[in-house]
Amino acid sequence: METVFSDRATPLSDTTHAWPIACERGFLLNLLQRAAARARQHKHSILTMLKIPVKPRDALQIFRAFQILEMGERFFWEKPASQQALVGVGSALSISSDDTSGKRFQEITEALCVLRDFTLTETTSSSLPASRPLLFGGFAFDPQRQGTALWQDFPPGLLILPQLLYRFEDGQASLSFHIFIQPDVIPNELELQTTEILALFQRLSYIVEHLPTQQLEELSLQTVRLRKQEVLPASRWISIVDRAIEQMRQGAYQKIVLARQVEAHHPDGPFDIETTLYRLRQSYPDTFVFAFQRGKRYFVGATPERLVSARGGKLLTMALAGSAPRGITPEEDELISQEQLYGAKIRHEHYFVVELIRDALHELCSQVTIAEAPRVRKLKNIQHLETPIEGTLRSGRTILEAVSRLHPTPAVGGVPREVALSEIRAHEELDRGWYAGPVGWVDVDGDGEFAVALRSALLAGSKATLFAGNGIVASSDPEAEYTETGWKLPVMLRSLGDEE
Repeated sequence: METVFSDRATPLSDTTHAWPIACERGFLLNLLQRAAARARQHKHSILTMLKIPVKPRDALQIFRAFQILEMGERFFWEKPASQQALVGVGSALSISSDDTSGKRFQEITEALCVLRDFTLTETTSSSLPASRPLLFGGFAFDPQRQGTALWQDFPPGLLILPQLLYRFEDGQASLSFHIFIQPDVIPNELELQTTEILALFQRLSYIVEHLPTQQLEELSLQTVRLRKQEVLPASRWISIVDRAIEQMRQGAYQKIVLARQVEAHHPDGPFDIETTLYRLRQSYPDTFVFAFQRGKRYFVGATPERLVSARGGKLLTMALAGSAPRGITPEEDELISQEQLYGAKIRHEHYFVVELIRDALHELCSQVTIAEAPRVRKLKNIQHLETPIEGTLRSGRTILEAVSRLHPTPAVGGVPREVALSEIRAHEELDRGWYAGPVGWVDVDGDGEFAVALRSALLAGSKATLFAGNGIVASSDPEAEYTETGWKLPVMLRSLGDEE
């Protein structure tokens, strides 16, 4: 496991003050001095967080402003329907794990525990709700699968504490800054860091205030014919499904999820990440819209599937398994949901997921409550069967423990889990990387939220790599399964501007 710290603010030139980020120099310097005193006392670096109230702005506007700051990688996490957003830039700390033996969640949890014990937080306003430093990140679907160059910037496990974090929740917006203060810091350095931080705030103020507001909406209306290519021919993928069905009929396992990979190329240059996110949020407001930048690559998507969230001891998750297309008319839509989603195959597949989630949460939660019956979750071009599940975490348990137990759910892996994973490694013929893995955020106290990275794409310049999978059982029809994966790909293709 690797942990990388940054103890300096990014130096930036002074500019005209605009969108106010109110912080007095004396207040900030005093905070850094207190952090330095604590660092000397404990002989350990102190994570220092300053939280400032700001005027609410569109999260995508902040995301674009962060690009102009040129502070490195950016992060975007939004639930449009509930008006919650987190946007980060820069890396004050990165915690990564290349472990392939199943300890990556444990390694990162231990690093977070150390971080929690050496953290100093402050806010310029008592009106802001309390919060703790949080880290963005994700985990590969299967760390034991030999990685390829496609996912070289996305290790098996990675969490990053941004230097700057914009947060919008419950109608309030805030900006947080994170910096590590070392035990050997000298007074002059604290003065310099104070100057650099205030200059950063001042430049960000100006950028946000002067960004055009209509540009993304106009760009989102532009479409182009993307050149699309399947990495595996349809006949080859269908033969892989055929083999899996035969294995299941012989009793080798009960279910497996097989994915396929499609490449899309933009004829006019690189994909625009902000425009892609704008289209996703407009078309799929009931999903988790996310983007993680690593170098010049972006992993982006809009997933309907929460893996787990935890806050104040309350845990929320869901079973999401079974898919069907949307109908053209309301009557056809209802008929499809009743005939397909409530049919024997999908109901059987769905209850696989419900029962395994119940078993996974048994040791973590003192109480688990499962909805009496599944409901239909309707998205723009697809609908799913969903069962909400709640739990009460036992004392000392954290969200990353829940992630480690729940991932991969049968909805993205199979049953039994280890047998299905072994078969996927051997026969799927693609590198999922972070696709279908857990992505999200966690704070130093162990609260957070992770989703399953479905309906996603990896963007690298003018090339996008898309993934879509489907649950296969012994009664499956290989060609029908291939068709069903095709219902899922348009989510990302349209969001990338494909005119088809």
